[in-house]
Amino acid sequence: MNLALIENLLFTDDQIEYDILQVNDPQAQTHCRVCSNLSRLVFEKTLYWGEIVPFFRCGSCGHLQTCLPTWLTQSYQAKYAEEDTGMADRCLWTAQTTAAFALRTDIGPSEPCLDWGTGTGLFVRFCRDAGLNAYGYDPFAEALFSREFLCKPDQLDSRWSLITAFEVVEHFSDPSMEFAKMFAMRPSAILFSTLLYQGEGADWWYIVGNGQHVSFYTEQGLRILGERHGYNLTTDGLELHLFSRKKYTPRFLRQVRKKRETWSRKYLRAHGSRLISDSEAIRSRITKEESDKLARKD
Repeated sequence: MNLALIENLLFTDDQIEYDILQVNDPQAQTHCRVCSNLSRLVFEKTLYWGEIVPFFRCGSCGHLQTCLPTWLTQSYQAKYAEEDTGMADRCLWTAQTTAAFALRTDIGPSEPCLDWGTGTGLFVRFCRDAGLNAYGYDPFAEALFSREFLCKPDQLDSRWSLITAFEVVEHFSDPSMEFAKMFAMRPSAILFSTLLYQGEGADWWYIVGNGQHVSFYTEQGLRILGERHGYNLTTDGLELHLFSRKKYTPRFLRQVRKKRETWSRKYLRAHGSRLISDSEAIRSRITKEESDKLARKD
């Protein structure tokens, strides 16, 4: 292995400390950013631009993580976004799944739902088109498709009935801290997706060459995160997961995904789309702003 220096994240009760380790040491270890137990070096991955990144697996919960990432400015350059050709399709099926979940759990059209890490905002637009009272939050991206429906940092409170985070949590450098932010809002449920880690190696396609994916979860690791905050975990055993106050079965979650098209249409028929009303509200705002500008000129 190449000689390199990595940051070792060590959790304490009141602070985060950093150590330095050499990755060519076969005993190289760090602390799991899910359960805080020891994680040992298992392999390395070379990113597109040649940077070598070490990966550590937790001996307790099985969580796989990189060293604390220092390359993310490079990872999120616009050219690497072109690689995600499945983004639009993913927004569609996850929005349908969310509406189907809302139908089966009685989340009504007036109950606010928050998409964590909303990115382009296309998912939020699809959800609102399906009748959900959906908003997005992402301090790092411009929500092109739902700018009018963004949550501000001072609105991260207990108003949200449902939080979604599809293909987001694998980007968390510090999963314990990021999940804690969502749990702190005390939603009824957090519906999210990420492929479960099951012992794959450096050639696993989910470990992408742009270095954006830095956390890979096991079912045990997710369960620890939920129980820490008083939430139950339900998972389909592959990629769709739910933290909730109530207990649900894996069969229920699989049905939500399998019947998402039928159930999301039922939700739409019951509550109606927000497409026209959103357009009228935006048009009214623009008209007023332009009118006010003209009045000030006069």
